[in-house]
Amino acid sequence: MSSVSLVFGILWLTSGDKPEVSLTYDILVDGSRSGSMTRKVSRLSDNETQFTTHANSTVRFLFLTFRYQFNGSELWSNDKIKSLHGDCNDDGTRHHVRFTSTSGSSTLIRNRQQTVLATLPWTTGGCRPPPGEGTYLTLDPDTGAVRQTRFSKGNPETYLLAGESIRGHAWETDLPGNVRFFFDDTGKLLRQSWHEQGKHVEIRLASLSEN
Repeated sequence: MSSVSLVFGILWLTSGDKPEVSLTYDILVDGSRSGSMTRKVSRLSDNETQFTTHANSTVRFLFLTFRYQFNGSELWSNDKIKSLHGDCNDDGTRHHVRFTSTSGSSTLIRNRQQTVLATLPWTTGGCRPPPGEGTYLTLDPDTGAVRQTRFSKGNPETYLLAGESIRGHAWETDLPGNVRFFFDDTGKLLRQSWHEQGKHVEIRLASLSEN
């Protein structure tokens, strides 16, 4: 992993020569690093972008060890989710999520249970920023849970990455655990945080490289 130029942040969403960008995130629990998340962003065409995500985390508390693993991908077309698959193992609890959208309908398969969604969801994996302030249907790639979620945009903030200042905005939600997202002005996820089982969990962008 090398360059962290803002130019790359623009390229991975707009370039016509089909770039591929790799992002690496640290997973922190109460400030201590517990794992990592990698995301590969592939520009397939002028309209389609694929996000492939892998995450692993291990948390030790007293004599107990908790492990989390996620593998998934999302295909976005013109800033709308087109398909998704997610396989999650949350300390032994497994979830298998599949979502597809066509011009006529959107279908979610969650642990072999099929549901037709009336509207396109925004996925909470943070591949793309929310469509704006307001209340939208959201889909959790980890568990397949869907719900109406309220979003509000915060004031501009500055994120420091490898000595460079990156400007972005925080997005507040009413998702359980006080989930917050922080995207830069090109739509790249810089940080995500929430509270779970009395602990503060944070995903922070550590490095970015163009392949």
